[in-house]
Amino acid sequence: MANSRGNLNSVQIKLNALWDQQNIKALSHLMSDVLFSSSTPFGDCLYLVMSCKSKKRPKSVGIFILNFLENWMKDHTDQLKSITDLMKDKALEICDISHKNLMLKLISVYQVDQPDLSKVIHHVRAKLKVGGIKEAAAYVAHLKLHDYFSIYDIALPALLQNRVSILEDYIRDCTPARKEVMQMLDQWLAPDFDLVEFCMEHNFNQVRGEILRPQFIDKLLVRLMKTYQPDVNMYDVCKNLYKRHMLGKLRYILYRYYVEEAATMQNTRELVLKTVGDDKWLQMQLVDMVHHAYHDEEEAYRLKLHFNPDLKTEVLDTKYCENSNSEDWFTEGTSATLGSQSTQNKITQNQFHELKLPLTSVLVVDNEELLQQCSENILNNHSCVGIDSEWAFSTSNTDGVAILQLAVQSNVYLIDVFTFTNQKNTYTLGVFLSKLMKSKKHLKLGYGLNEDMQKLACSIPLLKEALQASVRVLDFHTVLKHACRLYPKFLAMENDADELCKHSGLSKLALQTLGQPLDKSEQISDWERRPLRVTQVTYAALDAFCLLEIHDVLSRRLQELGSNVTLEKIINQPVPKVKRRGRGKGPAVSMQSGQISNEVSILPQDKPPVNEVSARDFRVVCDNMLQGLARQLRCCGIDAKMLSNFEDHDVCAKIAQQENRIILTSGSPFRFLSSQVAVGHCFNVPNGLKAKEQVAVVLEKFNVNVTQLDVFSRCQICNCDQYLKLSSGEMLEAIRIKTTAVSAPASVPWNCFRGGDSELSYAQTDELRKSDDYSDDDTFMFGNDSGHSVAEENIISLAAVPDNSSTVELDWSSIFSAKAIDQTDTDVANKLRDLQLGDSSKPTYAINPLSLSNNAKLNMADITIISKLPGKADVTITPLHCEQVPLPVAERIREFFCCVQCGKVYWEGRHFGNVLEQYGHILND
Repeated sequence: MANSRGNLNSVQIKLNALWDQQNIKALSHLMSDVLFSSSTPFGDCLYLVMSCKSKKRPKSVGIFILNFLENWMKDHTDQLKSITDLMKDKALEICDISHKNLMLKLISVYQVDQPDLSKVIHHVRAKLKVGGIKEAAAYVAHLKLHDYFSIYDIALPALLQNRVSILEDYIRDCTPARKEVMQMLDQWLAPDFDLVEFCMEHNFNQVRGEILRPQFIDKLLVRLMKTYQPDVNMYDVCKNLYKRHMLGKLRYILYRYYVEEAATMQNTRELVLKTVGDDKWLQMQLVDMVHHAYHDEEEAYRLKLHFNPDLKTEVLDTKYCENSNSEDWFTEGTSATLGSQSTQNKITQNQFHELKLPLTSVLVVDNEELLQQCSENILNNHSCVGIDSEWAFSTSNTDGVAILQLAVQSNVYLIDVFTFTNQKNTYTLGVFLSKLMKSKKHLKLGYGLNEDMQKLACSIPLLKEALQASVRVLDFHTVLKHACRLYPKFLAMENDADELCKHSGLSKLALQTLGQPLDKSEQISDWERRPLRVTQVTYAALDAFCLLEIHDVLSRRLQELGSNVTLEKIINQPVPKVKRRGRGKGPAVSMQSGQISNEVSILPQDKPPVNEVSARDFRVVCDNMLQGLARQLRCCGIDAKMLSNFEDHDVCAKIAQQENRIILTSGSPFRFLSSQVAVGHCFNVPNGLKAKEQVAVVLEKFNVNVTQLDVFSRCQICNCDQYLKLSSGEMLEAIRIKTTAVSAPASVPWNCFRGGDSELSYAQTDELRKSDDYSDDDTFMFGNDSGHSVAEENIISLAAVPDNSSTVELDWSSIFSAKAIDQTDTDVANKLRDLQLGDSSKPTYAINPLSLSNNAKLNMADITIISKLPGKADVTITPLHCEQVPLPVAERIREFFCCVQCGKVYWEGRHFGNVLEQYGHILND
């Protein structure tokens, strides 16, 4: 037997070598010799398959061996009796580490599924017991075993571990399982559903924190709907997802009206009533937002009366009963106001650019006859066309194009795409638009035109091919960036910088070229209503016609600057290289003004340069539009507070005044906020940059000195700069205790985890509770919420804080090993580790000694951090989020740093090196 096994080893080496050479003829001869000389062909072939390489590839030498054996069996059927249960078990073991093709072939050749599937099912259940979800899901998906397992066995555990690819493979070919999973995900989005309690009830102990966030479930469910049910109405399949999306639209509509003051009362009324429809829950949310978020009691009462006319007979609140007829409220004209606020009395008509054509020249095209007239006029009589579109604010899955505007010098055509689509009569429209886009005679003008046309192509399939062959398309959004690099004064004008900040997009371009911005109050309105209001018709026509006017103005400016090319051809001109000044990327360059943005210059020009300030001493508060910037500043060790999505801009000013912080804002709120604080204490961050680029601008503006010790010296979640250091042994013990506590649901501090309103003894800052990062953060937070009597023997004291001259060095090689634990190919992981160990240039992390707290202890009784934060008199108790630490990481990493305020656990990984590389141009020695 030993000689036989030794011969097979040599055969296996030859097979691998011949497979690499793709010498199929020699492979066949070798396999023939093996089978005809073997007394146990099935056993020998199984050994060869087990020893072969590339088992995870779609094509491998193992599949060749099994194919050859399968053909050989046709003439040697008597050998089938030699297949033993032990061979079948070995075949299943090989299947665990093989590609789908090899797995199916093994099961077929070795008859693992005969006489029934009991052996395979038993093997799958055994894999599930030891956590082999990936292998179990592969068996179920490829062998169609869904009827033998529920979604609680494989699908949901895979999802809760954020192994979405496994979930998608599992449900791809099984409609009942897919439907059940989607219904379950929708149930998780119900307002009153407690996902934590659900996980505890079904004993799901391994849960990734991001899965508990509704945003993650929302995105996954939307993706599944688009993939498997693109034509199904969202409300019919996922009612909770639908309500969540409609609630988001309600928030946006009300924000535009009450905060931005950028919408008319008529639009707001129409949109909110269309959005809530007959859904009682959405109606209740609308009334609640108007009443409590925007403090408009009168409007809230009118809405309540509109949804419940019977309330007129009840004496609920006589304060607003007078003149509160719900039908009159909805249908009254444009002179009415919405609640206690109105944008109409703040806007005068002469502030905005007006349409130069009479309304009789604006034609609504909603039938074949008018479309034919439009097509003939544009294609035969004009050479320049302005194109724009208005998107439907729909309650369905997607918001398509409702109106397409085509403007020429004499007319503006409003093509009713919504009507043509509903009548399923888009062929003629598609032919016309295809001819227009392909025409070399016509110059097509637009602003963000590609996005408009791609959205239109979703409704008119015939247009998709034409867009790939379109010619002579001038998109101002793209062309002007290039033109301003060539001619920095191309868009230079005497507009006030504050006035420019109030506008964006096409409206801002109109201000820079035509002298007045566009009135965008009709931009977000019900473009599916028929007939359109006069204000909607005027707005839509002007959006397209102004493109022609802008083109004329810019063409003249280009000639005045001495250019010998037209605006259409300027995109082909090479841009000269400009030497950057200062650290990093230098001051932001406005692509639409062609100059260094005046918005960056907040301090007076004659003020001396700002003295250098350390990152630890620099304190800012970021507006809710700059939450990403705030997180990146925290990454650099800067004390950065940020507003939540639902806080008003004036909260920035209050925080800045009380805590002596610099305000960081962007866009239109700058003018208001800068008036609330001292000169130089409000900075208008350029909004055309990424968050990491904005960091460089802010640090250069205020001359902030960031060193390597500052990186990750502050918690990115709660902004705390104090950490409790734990050893590997302490972290393992904490994980063990919390894992044991899984069977005791009563010990879970639900309110602390959910950010509830009840008073807790756990540490929760207002900022942490309101922050987007605190949305069901990282993992379960088990602990004792009934009391906090702490036994002294259960408290682990923190080691003495090192002096300022010492640093804590972390072992990079062990960190890398932890990073590689998820690698399925151990050979690749070993090679990578060897390379890593040989890289002496890798940065070593050194914790800032000032960030180590000497007033914090870990209570092992309920795994909480007991600390006394600077500036606070009371002792705070915070649950430690140790469940987010994988067990192999806890075994390999020597030291962990736990935020004493929110309990988040940090350890060094490759992200530290990435951050140093990203911010290398702003870090000082």
